[in-house]
Amino acid sequence: MHCAACKKDRVVAFSCKGRGFCQSCGTRRMVAKQAWLVDRVTPQVPVRQWALSLPYRVLHLCAHDAYVCAALRRILLRAVSGY
Repeated sequence: MHCAACKKDRVVAFSCKGRGFCQSCGTRRMVAKQAWLVDRVTPQVPVRQWALSLPYRVLHLCAHDAYVCAALRRILLRAVSGY
């Protein structure tokens, strides 16, 4: 952490409990939330999850062009429905 007023640096541990974004704290919260969702929200029936991985260039296109994103969604739904 750097103080602009006194120009001194301080070391802050990552187990911060609220000092910004920490991988340790974020992971702990994410795992707790997922356990809560599985135990209390998701019904006790088989659930199938599909994940789509895209190259960075295609991800960038999807982020900035709604038409490309819609086209990819149609392709994905057609492929999953055919499975």
